[in-house]
This record gives sequence, structure tokens and C-alpha cells, in this order.
Amino acid sequence: MKREAKKSGDPDREVIRASGSLCPASGEWEIIGERTTSIVLSRNQVMPEYCGKKVYWKLVRQG
Repeated sequence: MKREAKKSGDPDREVIRASGSLCPASGEWEIIGERTTSIVLSRNQVMPEYCGKKVYWKLVRQG
């Protein structure tokens, strides 16, 4: 499942990445799905798994 990346200046596009991929932007990320948690990552860190499972993360606050 590949999601589109947010482009600069386009506030309507979500930034979503799967576990195992590189983080494209520093900030606060939240899991998409039934369970929710948030983390703060720096650009180029590896997007983590959650409870040993691959998940999709959505950027909720860039920073």
C-alpha cells in the first residue's frame, strides 16, 4: 500500500509511511488504524513497528 507524500505548500496532502521505510520529515507521527499512539521522529530515521507489527504512520505535526 503506497501512499502519496505531502508536497511543500500543499496542506491537503497527507504524509504517510509504512514501518521499515525512512522518515521523510521530522515531527510527530501517529498510527493509522484502531489503536493509536504517537511518536516523535527525526528525518531519515526508520519508521518503527508497533507491538511487533508493521503499521502505517501519518505525520500529524511537522517540526
